Amino acid sequence: MNVLDNKTHLAVYALASLICVLFAGTVDTGAAHAASLRDYNRRVREAAVALDALASSDAPTIRARFADTQRFVREKLPPSETVEWQGTVVRVNNSWLHDALTDYEGNSKLTAEDQAHALNSLTVRLLALNERLSEAEKQSAGANDKEEARRRLSAILRRPEYANEVQRESALQRLWQRFIEWLRDLFPNAKPLEPGTVASLSKAAQVFVIALALAVLAFAIWKLVPLIQGRRKRKSAGGTSVRVVLGEEIAPEKTPADLLAEAETLAREGNLRAAIRKAYIALLIELGDRRLLPLAQHKTNRDYLLAVRNKPSLHDALQPLVASFERHWYGFVPATETDWGEFRARCQQALKN
Repeated sequence: MNVLDNKTHLAVYALASLICVLFAGTVDTGAAHAASLRDYNRRVREAAVALDALASSDAPTIRARFADTQRFVREKLPPSETVEWQGTVVRVNNSWLHDALTDYEGNSKLTAEDQAHALNSLTVRLLALNERLSEAEKQSAGANDKEEARRRLSAILRRPEYANEVQRESALQRLWQRFIEWLRDLFPNAKPLEPGTVASLSKAAQVFVIALALAVLAFAIWKLVPLIQGRRKRKSAGGTSVRVVLGEEIAPEKTPADLLAEAETLAREGNLRAAIRKAYIALLIELGDRRLLPLAQHKTNRDYLLAVRNKPSLHDALQPLVASFERHWYGFVPATETDWGEFRARCQQALKN
């Protein structure tokens, strides 16, 4: 009977120790592979500098150096990676950059001007991201501001132009960590178990099984609920024809004239940067309503310019508007009254053409 009890003790101890090691390894591995925010921001800056240097070259140099430059940028910013900042783990999706480089590489009909504009567009987006991340780095928060840190970093990386997915520290992760610590406290040393501990270990095993089942159920609900809500939103959007342009949802009853009126209001309030964005979206919707420009939620400014290449007058009118919008919105260059007046006049001229 004693031999049987000892074997039971050893089996339970071995199982508990194995679970502890496995879960501890899982947690440590996740933390070890996450890059720091400073490292990620440095690589964003290096990629932007490389693209800017290429865009400043002449056409033959661009063609000769593009392969090496795009390889450098892809290595610096892989399609997907994790970034850690003040306890917040973020899944960053850099695939938008890889897709843009692939599109550029596969389009042999681009003129020298189009090549420079495409590279400048990527450079501006990366520099804007670099500036926002640098601001976040400077605003260091204490342990009590962890939720604020998560909110700030999520707000930066959830922008439509930097498609990404934020992984929050869930209650499930905290539960696993507590369980690991509990097991470590329960078995601090590899000593033979006393016969009286079998009942407590058996009860602990039951608690673990129940907790594991509840955790799996909670995880399934956590994953399924957003999917169901997303489908409902998509159905609702399809039924009411909500338009999404550059990440902004436009109600079906709003006309381009309404949006231009909102832009004028923003300009009078002194928010010229937002006024330029609103007027630009109004222009895109007006062109879409006239069937001159096919709009889509996933399309970028570069896609819209390529779509009107067969309409020279419209392309020539739209190109400076795109450059001005990206400079003031993505590049964070302060807009003046003169900038706003010129942008508004160019919008009106583009509609006349």
